[in-house]
Amino acid sequence: PYSYIVRANDLVFFSGLLSRRGTDDTTVPGPVGTQVKMILENAGTLLKTVGLTYRDVVSARVFIIDDSYFEPMNDEYQTYFSTEPPARATAVTALMGPDAKVEISFVASTSPKQVIGPVVAPSLPVSTAIRVGPRVFLSGVVGNTDTNSKDLDAQTREVFARVSRTLDLAGLTFADVVDNTMYMTDVWQRDAVDRIYGGIFRPPASS
Repeated sequence: PYSYIVRANDLVFFSGLLSRRGTDDTTVPGPVGTQVKMILENAGTLLKTVGLTYRDVVSARVFIIDDSYFEPMNDEYQTYFSTEPPARATAVTALMGPDAKVEISFVASTSPKQVIGPVVAPSLPVSTAIRVGPRVFLSGVVGNTDTNSKDLDAQTREVFARVSRTLDLAGLTFADVVDNTMYMTDVWQRDAVDRIYGGIFRPPASS
């Protein structure tokens, strides 16, 4: 019981899309690249219903069930977003759909978009941030470095340092953040992360 897309003023929100045939909603199994292609073809059809294209997508969240799927997912994904790609976060998690290896949700906009900051990496079809109208969408960032692989506090502080630099490029601060999502590998990490988070957001943004 959900809508595939909902339009609110200049923004269009997509539900999470799985690999299904648009004609009869049956599951399309197969390797992750095949599933990503089906998802993005369906997304293209949905975009057309509101007069938009892939270039109008400003934010994406990708969920995969195994980190080994990242490269084949990315290879297929970048054929649809080769220039000015949306801000994006990718997480590894279990999915609800049978045989589902990947799920993707999007936000698109009818307003012109502006890419903020340098590309995340030459091989990644991900923009650091996208400005559209009065809003700025940031890509997900991780905080691991060569020196903090086992230090949760250090990684958390590095995440916020990287986010801060992107906000600065957009002329914003943490006081301007209205929504965020955090991914952790284990629930026990929450208290440690929240201690740092609470020192940055007063009152906290929704998460």
